[in-house]
This record gives sequence, C-alpha cells and structure tokens, in this order.
Amino acid sequence: MNNKNNDSESSEGTKRGKVIKNVDSVVLPENVKQKAGKNTVGILEEKEEKSDKRKKIVLFVLLVFVLLLMVFFLLKYFKDRNARRYDQADLVVRSSETVVKTNEKKEEQKEKQTKKEFTEFGDFWIEINTDDLKIKAPIVEGVTDYKLSQGVGHHKTTARPNREKGNVVLSGHRWFDRDEPAFKVFENLDKLKIGDKIRVHYKGEDFVYEVFDTKIVPEDAVEILDQTKEPILTLYTCTPKHTAEKRLVFLARLVR
Repeated sequence: MNNKNNDSESSEGTKRGKVIKNVDSVVLPENVKQKAGKNTVGILEEKEEKSDKRKKIVLFVLLVFVLLLMVFFLLKYFKDRNARRYDQADLVVRSSETVVKTNEKKEEQKEKQTKKEFTEFGDFWIEINTDDLKIKAPIVEGVTDYKLSQGVGHHKTTARPNREKGNVVLSGHRWFDRDEPAFKVFENLDKLKIGDKIRVHYKGEDFVYEVFDTKIVPEDAVEILDQTKEPILTLYTCTPKHTAEKRLVFLARLVR
C-alpha cells in the first residue's frame, strides 16, 4: 500500500514539474511585447513631460518674482533719489532765503544806524525835501575826489545860480564805503521825480528849480555840461548804485 501511495505522489510531482517548465517556456507574441514596451515608454515620457512642465512653471514663477523685486527696488531707488534731490533743492532754497534775510537785516541795521549829517553849509548849499527824499548839503567848488568828500561839487566851468541864463551843474557821490555824509549824499537821488522842487541857496538868495526831465547817460557824456539860454539846474550821480558805469541825470528849470 505504501508503495502505491509513493508512486502516485511521485507521478503527481512529475506532472507539476512539467507544467511549471511548460509555463516558463511560454513565448509571448512579438506584438504583445511591443505594446507592453510602448506602454512603459509612454508612461515614462508622460512622467518626464509633467516633470518638465513643473520645472518650467517653477522657473517662470521665480523669474516673475525676480522681475518684481527688480521693479520694486528700482522704484524705491528713484523715489529715494528724487526725495534726496528735493531735500537738496529745498536746502538750497532755504539757504538762499536765509542769506537774503540776513543781508536784508544787515541793510536795515545800516539804515537804522545814526547817519552823520552835515553841520556847516556856508553860503552855497542845496536842499531837496520831498516825501521820498531828504537832502541838505553844502556845495563846494570843484568835482575832484577831495572836493566831493566835502559835499556836493559844482563844476567850475558851468554857471552859478542866477535868474538870467546858464546851466548850473552839480555832482555828488551816490554810495561810497565811508562814514562821511558826502560819500552818500546822492544815495537815493533816483527817488527824485519830475515835478519835484530843488532849492539852491547861493550868497543869501534862494533859487527854486522844478525837475522836468531825467535820463541815464554814459560816464563820458560831457554834453550835460553844455550851457543854456535859460536858467536850469543839472544834478548827476553814478548809476547803477555801487558802480560808476553810467550817470543818472536830472534836469530842472528855475521857477522861483
């Protein structure tokens, strides 16, 4: 009995081995192999495409982020630069205003300082008394620097005050950096207007002239010394103020 059982078991084992060998030796058709290979390749390619897309998206996002950062910093740079320029411009304006105000204060202080005035006039002097201009000064013979340091100078070659004829020509400093009043006697002569009166005292007699014309001439305009058939008065000084470039001239005719 035992032998029969062993024989049957061995025969079954032999059959199983043959089946396994047969399975291993099965050959798949070529088209099936190709399809299986294509599917595998397709899956791999699809995965690679998705990976590439993700990489591209990430790179694009990074690029956009970098560009936005650059734009932000550029805008900030120009904003800061403009702010600095504005601050510098504002500083310059403030500095200029400060300088102007300081100069104005200095000028005001100078004007407020007590000015020295003439104390002696003799028998030949000039007086202008209007709302805008107050002048009273002695008249000296000659227009040299020394003479003009003493008062208003009279050109010796021109007429002296009279009621007949001639041109009385007087000159004075407008501004000179000295304390003596003669160096600023005609400082504000530009405030004289047509119609204003000028009084000249000469040897106990008063002569009143009225301004009828004003002009600016070159420094060498000797024609202002020309004599006239009617009695007139000519005043002149340097212009613009603080320069000797030209001459500011006023003409006045005798009215009294």
